Amino acid sequence: MKLVTLTIFFLAITLFAFSQKKKQLFNPGKFDIKEIELNPGKSKEYISLPFKNIYVFDRRNDTSIAGFANLNSKPAIITFKNGARNAIEFYAKEITHLTDTSQIELILIIRKLWFSNAIENDILYEPSKKNEKKYLPGIYARFEFYVKHDYQFTAVLRYDTIAKMKSLNESHESEMIESVIKESLEKLSLLNLAQRMNSGLKRTWNEIDSFSQQQQLLPILVSDEYNKGIYLTFQEFKTNKPSIKEYEIQKRELGNILIVKNDKNEEVPIRKIWGFCDGTNFFIQSKNNYFQLVRNENAFFTIAPRDYSVKIEIDEGKLMAATALVILFPTYPFSPPSGPSLQPWFLRENKFALKLKPLQLDLDTGKLY
Repeated sequence: MKLVTLTIFFLAITLFAFSQKKKQLFNPGKFDIKEIELNPGKSKEYISLPFKNIYVFDRRNDTSIAGFANLNSKPAIITFKNGARNAIEFYAKEITHLTDTSQIELILIIRKLWFSNAIENDILYEPSKKNEKKYLPGIYARFEFYVKHDYQFTAVLRYDTIAKMKSLNESHESEMIESVIKESLEKLSLLNLAQRMNSGLKRTWNEIDSFSQQQQLLPILVSDEYNKGIYLTFQEFKTNKPSIKEYEIQKRELGNILIVKNDKNEEVPIRKIWGFCDGTNFFIQSKNNYFQLVRNENAFFTIAPRDYSVKIEIDEGKLMAATALVILFPTYPFSPPSGPSLQPWFLRENKFALKLKPLQLDLDTGKLY
């Protein structure tokens, strides 16, 4: 049993290292490619860890890309040179000083690693301040650390973070992932690892990897046929079981509306839904509109809005009429002050537009990020 477990473990390392070099890049939007490379030479101090070696496994739903960023003011796909697994393993080994000469090894499992230009600025954002942004670029990261000893694995740390850049103009994806890796390893170095190894639950590699296998066995991922209908919840999407089978799509100027029949057999619009499937394609609701989900590996992507943009336009005809009224009747109570941004509401027209961004579907929460 020990020999089989060890063989499976090292076979997995070999297969993942090979697979990350052979994947064809997913790029339905024909975006530019931004390849990043980690630079361990910039790290000033080594992190001392009591292990013989470090192994990294990429267990994300899609290991081919790492998110989206701006490149020359346009969206670009982020990839790692030689793959995320290889890049992170190399960086982790280069910035650490491994002090153990026994058979104790560190396992880092990447559960989430995603760059986004649409991370909500929930802490800093104040709508009253015009120079602040509601959404910032940044990275979602989730790592799991296990210690391997005597053919068993002990969980010692779960690192989960959302790191944000201060400005939309910054473009330092490499530095950001480097800081995330370094911070996670520094937290690991502060733990009483001997105590955790003695008291922690021991698992086999198959038990640890079962979580990834369960994600890959979701009905929506393994089904050969997609059931047509409306998903009221994300759970219905994951299980390929839409609760409303019959619907019609009505095209409107501001977006499509789904029409269903109620208990009285009356046709009524339905809005509080997660999405729908036409039997072939999936669509997710965002800002009262529907956007197609595209699958790559075991992940789903879309180009959808996180917010509205508002464009204020001044009606020149109304402005001229109001100005004439002021000249003719100086006591006119609605005289327009100077500056187009200060015009009274009856001179302005607010036009709402959807700000589309490339996003990924979180298969844990059903939200776009």
